[in-house]
Amino acid sequence: MLVGAVALIGLSALFGGGKPVRTPAPSASPAAPSAAASSSPSPSPSTIAAGPAVYEVGTFAPAGFWVETANALLISGDAGATWSAGTLPRSATVSVPPTTILDVLDASHAWALTADDLGTGVSGDVTRDKLALTIHRSTDGGRTWADIPIIGNYPDSLQALHFLDADQGYLLISPRRFDIQTSTLLRTSDGGLTWRVAGTDGWLGTDLATPDASTIWAASAGDAGPVMRRIFAVSRDGGRTWRDAPLPGVPGTVGHGASFLQPPVFIGATGVALVAHNDGSGLADIDRSDDAGKHWTRVSTTDASSLAVLTQTSWL
Repeated sequence: MLVGAVALIGLSALFGGGKPVRTPAPSASPAAPSAAASSSPSPSPSTIAAGPAVYEVGTFAPAGFWVETANALLISGDAGATWSAGTLPRSATVSVPPTTILDVLDASHAWALTADDLGTGVSGDVTRDKLALTIHRSTDGGRTWADIPIIGNYPDSLQALHFLDADQGYLLISPRRFDIQTSTLLRTSDGGLTWRVAGTDGWLGTDLATPDASTIWAASAGDAGPVMRRIFAVSRDGGRTWRDAPLPGVPGTVGHGASFLQPPVFIGATGVALVAHNDGSGLADIDRSDDAGKHWTRVSTTDASSLAVLTQTSWL
């Protein structure tokens, strides 16, 4: 597991950063190359050269990495030894990347979300403002994509996209400051071809974690304006109902008392969250739960801006 984490850190250093979105992968170290192999490595058909601007880096189990550049989706299923290159669907009305939310399950299955501003802007009048969302689905590592328009109008919204497996996935659409005032959770059970409303709630955060098909954690990444967003909420019935999850040292459960620096991570019944203080100190708490999120305790305070949870007890 340490090899995968170190490899991901190496990718971040090489390409300029990014945040992992799935459990860091490889648990077995690859065999060390022989001296001959080290001195004259055989070329890879899809070797990444240093230099391209990278917008996000992620991992998938058991040994996968993916990298989003300005013009391509690069995927490795063998801990970075070889890479394949795919295209990226882009918004029809926004030309400056990144305009795509990505979720990569494995070397074949990937989904993207684009939002097309239909030209009315954000006026606070949901009857006038228009924003169309489209899901894009690939089953060949991003070489080709199928487009699935999402029914509805969601101006001035935040979105999050996450798949549990090749069939089951969630799309969360949550308000910013204007226009829509209710979060909508959509669910698919056919790989993103069709979507239905799983539930609605007030102002949910869009840092998502889904330990299983019926449990969804929604954490707030913070807001620039006066938004009374739920800081940390959980649904244990597939999104139909939600309840707040109090955190140690955080006053209240809505608003700007704290924000998450990354989605919480769950390994079995153990959950780990990195929660910023939002007081200008640059500090964050590492909170842990050992009962599937029913209770949380503060483990330590840190100035780290990211946390890789390798196992229930080993973190970077």
